[in-house]
Amino acid sequence: MNASGPSTELHFGPFRFDTVNQCLWRGRQRLLLRPKTFAVLQVLLKQAGRLVTRAALFDAVWPDTVVSDDVLRFCIRDARKALQDTTSSPRFIETVHRRGYRFIAPLRLRPHGKGVGDAAIEPTASQKTRPQTAIVPSPLDGEPAPRHAQQETITHLIDGITLLQTSPSSIENVHQELALRLAVSAPLIASRGHGSMEVQQIYTQARELCRQAGETSQLFPVLWGLTVNAIVKGELQLAREASERMFALAHTLQDPVRSLEAEIVHGALLLWLGEVEAGNAHLESSLTRCDMQQQSSHTFLYGHDARVICRVLASKAQWLLGHAERALQQAQAALSLATASSHVYSLSFALNWITMLQVLHRKPETAHEHAQTATKIAHEQGFAHLEAVATILWGSTLAKLNSPEEGITQMQQGLRACLTTGAELARPYFLSLLAESCVQEGRSEEALRIINEALAVGQKTGECWYEAELYRLKGEILLHPGVQQQKKATGVLTAGRAVVRSRLPTRMPHQQKRLSPKERESSKATDQQ
Repeated sequence: MNASGPSTELHFGPFRFDTVNQCLWRGRQRLLLRPKTFAVLQVLLKQAGRLVTRAALFDAVWPDTVVSDDVLRFCIRDARKALQDTTSSPRFIETVHRRGYRFIAPLRLRPHGKGVGDAAIEPTASQKTRPQTAIVPSPLDGEPAPRHAQQETITHLIDGITLLQTSPSSIENVHQELALRLAVSAPLIASRGHGSMEVQQIYTQARELCRQAGETSQLFPVLWGLTVNAIVKGELQLAREASERMFALAHTLQDPVRSLEAEIVHGALLLWLGEVEAGNAHLESSLTRCDMQQQSSHTFLYGHDARVICRVLASKAQWLLGHAERALQQAQAALSLATASSHVYSLSFALNWITMLQVLHRKPETAHEHAQTATKIAHEQGFAHLEAVATILWGSTLAKLNSPEEGITQMQQGLRACLTTGAELARPYFLSLLAESCVQEGRSEEALRIINEALAVGQKTGECWYEAELYRLKGEILLHPGVQQQKKATGVLTAGRAVVRSRLPTRMPHQQKRLSPKERESSKATDQQ
C-alpha cells in the first residue's frame, strides 16, 4: 500500500505531511525542508515501521547520481531537526546501526481536501478525533496488517505524550507523561513485542521521568518492563540484575500485586537460564497467589492475565522437570482460563505455548491444529512477536506432516520476523526445529550450520534450557551420511550429556544417563566443535 498517494496526508504526532503541496506542517506553522530532505522523509514514511537501507534511500532519492553517506546523514539530521527528534531517544526516525533508518511513530492516513488553514489547526486533547486508518506493517508479508484496536490506542497516547513534550516543563506534566507512557506500554507490547526498541524506549524514558518526579510507586512497572524487555532480547544476565532490583522494590512497597509479578518474572528468567528447580519453586508459589487477586487493574498495567501466564510458565517448568503429563494439564488449564477471560493477548500466548508443547511431545497433528489457530489470532490482532513465533511452530508441523519445503520456508519467515521485533529469546530452540527439517530434506551441511548458530546464540545470551538437545542434534547430524564425522559426533554427544548433568538436577525422561568423570572432562574439550 502506498501510504503517500497523490491525494492523502500523513499525520504523526503534531505533524502533518502534505503530499499534494509537498510540505510539512506543525499546527499552523509550515516547516521548510530542503527538497532532498523532504524526499528522504517521504521514502521513510512510505515504508513506516520497516527498515529502509541506505542503498534503498540512495536509489530512491538519488537514482542517477553517486553521493556519499555524508549527504544522506545530512538529510537525516535536517529531518530530525525539523521534527525535534534525537538520535539517542528517537520518536520518529530510528537509526539501525550500519544498515539504514526506520520511521517508528504511528501514522494516520487521511484524505487530502481541507484548506491548509483548516487542516492545520492543532486539536486539543478533548477535540482529537478517531483516526481513520492506522498503518501497521505486517512482520510477515510486507503488506500493511489489518487495523487493530491497540494501534488506535497507541496513536492517541503517543499524540498525548508528544503534546506534553512541546508544552512548558512542569512537575504536573512530568506526572502526566509518566502516566501516559505506562498506559501505552501494554498495547505497545502486544503490537510490537516485549523486545522491541519502542518498548525499551518507553520504559527507559519512563524511568527517567520517575527520577525527575521522585516517584517510587510507579517505578515498579517500569522496572518490570525493562526486565521483561531484557529477557526477550536475550540479555539474560542484565535481566537478572534488573529482576533483583524489581524484587527489592516490591519488598519495600509491600504490595502483593507487584510482589506477584516480580516472582513470576524471576521464575521465568530462571527457567531460561536452566535453573529449573529454583524457577519452578517461584512459579508454584505464584500459582496460588495469582488466583486470589483481582485481575482487571493488573491486566491493564501489565497487558496480560497473570493466571494464564503463570500456568504457561509452570507448564514449561513441569516439562523441563520431566513431568510431561503435568505440563500438558497446566497448559490446557492456561488455555481454558484464557478462553474464558476473553483476554486475546493471553489467549494467543497460551496457544503458542500449547503448540510448542505438542511439538516437544512429537505430536505434529495436534500441534498443527493449534498452530493454525495461534497464527490466525495473532495476525488478526496484530501481535507481531506472537505471530512470528506461531509461524515458526506452524512451519515445524508442516515439515513433519510431509510438506518439508513449505515448512522450512515458513520457519525461515518466522525467524526473520522474530528478529524484527527485537526478540532473541528461544531462538536456539527455533533454529533447532529448522535444522531438524533440513536434515529431513537431506540438507545436512545446512543443518549443521544452523545448529552451530543455535549453540552460538545460546552461549551469547546464556539461554541453556535446550542446550543438551542442541548437542544431541548436532551429534546426530555429524553421523549423517552426508557429513560422516564420527569422532566429532562422539565428543559432541558427550558434551550434551555433560550439560544434562551439570545444569539440570532433574531431567527430561530422555536425558537420564549418568556421566562418568571421564565424560564430564571430555565435554569441556568439545564445546566448540
